[in-house]
Amino acid sequence: MQQYGRTTKSKKVYHSPYAIVGILAIAVLLAISAIHFYDAYRTTRQKRDESYAKLQELTAHKAQVTQELGDLNTAEGTERILREKYRVGKEGEGVVVITDPAPAVATDAPPKTGVAGFFERLFSSKK
Repeated sequence: MQQYGRTTKSKKVYHSPYAIVGILAIAVLLAISAIHFYDAYRTTRQKRDESYAKLQELTAHKAQVTQELGDLNTAEGTERILREKYRVGKEGEGVVVITDPAPAVATDAPPKTGVAGFFERLFSSKK
């Protein structure tokens, strides 16, 4: 009989409103903590991916620089790089710069007549 009394007393404690509110408060705090941990995990994973992409980019750049350094050790490679970067030529050669032609301006407009044409010719800068 005493055994039965103890179980009902413990049920009363666990089913009291204070215990339920306390358990809910602990559950809310644990949920908030889990959300913060997940946010930190996501941020760390994003930074890791960015770092990995930067590593790949730097590895490719290193390979390119190493290849250019190898080219500089030969006379042909040095000449090619000088021609590309500084636009120089050998002795007796000339450097040709090709530009786009300037657009033609149409000046074949017929002269204005009348009073408007008179004042336009009077105040124009052409002589």
